[in-house]
Amino acid sequence: MDNNNMWAMDFETTIFTMFSFFLRKHFSEKYPDMNITQDEEQDGNPIFPTILLRQMSMSETGKDIEGTSINAIRTTMQVNITYKGKKQNLKELTSYSVLFFKKYGFEISNVFYSVSNDIRASTFRAKRIVGASDILN
Repeated sequence: MDNNNMWAMDFETTIFTMFSFFLRKHFSEKYPDMNITQDEEQDGNPIFPTILLRQMSMSETGKDIEGTSINAIRTTMQVNITYKGKKQNLKELTSYSVLFFKKYGFEISNVFYSVSNDIRASTFRAKRIVGASDILN
């Protein structure tokens, strides 16, 4: 049986790879130890900045009569950025992260900033419908 649905199952990994490349290309000199991850658990000492990208939800949409292939997905990604430093630097990281998702037609929501024990954090969500034949490049 041919599995035409792997693109949907691998979507989080595809976006993560593209997102990581985009951020490293821009910030690798300024933040050489920047940690971009999909894993909420970390061993050892925290690394700043840390950027966590997670797919919060993914559901099928655009089902056809045959129902054997996923033609499109409705996905919501969440980005959490933690940074120990100036608020302006966190805003720059957040703004550039938002720019990545806007470049690919995502709608941004729930932008939130917080600070606790000198660690600043920002969170936002990005959502859109992605078709099986959509080219993200």
